[in-house]
Amino acid sequence: MKPNDAKLTTNTIFGFLRKTTFCIDGKTENKFFLQKASLKSYLEKIFHDENLEFQIKQTLSEFRKTLGPGKYIRFNAKIEYSRLIKDLIETEQRCFEKDSKSSFIVTECIAKHISKLNKETKNLQIATYHDFFDRVESHPLTEAQRDACVSDQCNTLVLAGAGSGKTSVMIARIGYLVKAKFANPGEILVLAFNADAVKELKQRVVKKLADIPEIESCHISTFHGLGKMIYDKVTNNNLSVATHCNDDVLYVSIIENLINEALMEKPFSTAFLEMYNAIYFPEPMYERINSQEDYNVYINNIRLRSLNGETLK
Repeated sequence: MKPNDAKLTTNTIFGFLRKTTFCIDGKTENKFFLQKASLKSYLEKIFHDENLEFQIKQTLSEFRKTLGPGKYIRFNAKIEYSRLIKDLIETEQRCFEKDSKSSFIVTECIAKHISKLNKETKNLQIATYHDFFDRVESHPLTEAQRDACVSDQCNTLVLAGAGSGKTSVMIARIGYLVKAKFANPGEILVLAFNADAVKELKQRVVKKLADIPEIESCHISTFHGLGKMIYDKVTNNNLSVATHCNDDVLYVSIIENLINEALMEKPFSTAFLEMYNAIYFPEPMYERINSQEDYNVYINNIRLRSLNGETLK
């Protein structure tokens, strides 16, 4: 084995295995010994054992205990468990020229047992907070809603139609995170697309989760509101909305001034006038203009204006 191989594999899998144990030859061994010098010896032990699936299952079960109740064994960029075992197997192949098929077998085994452990975790949390999910809204949450509330994956996508209870899930999830001690209200951020949704969420959170101390400190805002809050905090400045955003006349005046300044440069003025002449009015669909009346409809729709801005007939 090359020194770099040992270093890479040790660094990759050490975080996964350092708090777990393997049963080797009927004896339980802790993985704190997993260092560069003993890596080859370790690989020989684990891969010469016939019941590799048992070892994987035991390792994952032991690792699951270190996470605490309600926490999933996650697949993410930081700790990708199937990748860890695959790295270990590839290293073992380089060392001992083992059959390459074993990497696929072990990866499938890892995925199967992680899925099983996460499902057990989910069912336990749903059972533990059954009463809360029954009463948090006027009607008990559905099974799918409870799944979404207790999910501990890095990302959970909920697809649902209008009026199907998405807001209820958000409220119940906030309450679950606090009651399960995963977060304090002030550590939770809820984002909505418009101010009306934010207003409704704030009102319902305070009303439905009134038994949770300081629930009003849960931060609920629009995406724009969050951006403004961050900007104000970082710059120590109170950002306000530009005046022209609420004044159409001023907005048009600013655009006109910018165009007029740019028109002083010939390349821009030439390109601008060509574009202006080409697209200022949409080209009529001639096949639809079969009479004077059709033409009048077309003219009326494009709203011809004079240089003074007056609408022409």
